Amino acid sequence: MKKYLFVTAAVAAALISGCGAKEEPAGLTQAISESSVSADTAAESFAKTSTEASMQETSEASQTAADPQAADSGSGATALQGTSGDISADAERYYRVKAEKDAVEIDIENLEASYRVGELDRAGFEAQRMELKAEEDSLDMEEDMLEAAMDLYYYQSGEALPEGDPQTLMDESMELKMSESELEIEDHRLEADYRSGAISREDFIEKKTEIVRSEEELDRREDLLERALERMGYDD
Repeated sequence: MKKYLFVTAAVAAALISGCGAKEEPAGLTQAISESSVSADTAAESFAKTSTEASMQETSEASQTAADPQAADSGSGATALQGTSGDISADAERYYRVKAEKDAVEIDIENLEASYRVGELDRAGFEAQRMELKAEEDSLDMEEDMLEAAMDLYYYQSGEALPEGDPQTLMDESMELKMSESELEIEDHRLEADYRSGAISREDFIEKKTEIVRSEEELDRREDLLERALERMGYDD
């Protein structure tokens, strides 16, 4: 629902801006910084309103996380407001949101490139850019909320540290770093494919979600290994 409110506000602001702005011919070298002033001003206006509206929700979410009596009796874990309380469902949504946000960022880059070469007029560019920025802001808020929930879930889970001799743990840590490098290469290729239009938006989001999931799992394992090594007296 928040996402749709953001989009509605964005479109309304774009229409108001378009009515008051002087029409200028699109050129091959139009500057993004000058043409997007009204879009940024309108975006700041509804972003401020939405931020104020969410202050109470953020405060309540923080209180819920800090209150041990707020623990869900079924899962045994405290759920932040706005999350499902199911670690698996919230984790999947978290990965998806990060992927969707990356897609929006590339959409904005492609939109700006199209405007620079004169494929869009000023009014059309501002309207689309404002809508994408509103979507990006909404995803940012949801990502922050879900990330806080994930941190809380893993803190409460009390996952055991890896066991083994220091060399074995360090070897595993090196393997994880190699896997991260491979994922980074795959990620760059995927983004290049989407930016060039070689794959659809949905295909990009699906594949990006898988990459984000793998990255998060590697990060959690690496964190456990580092903590285990620190307890043994090894510190990077």
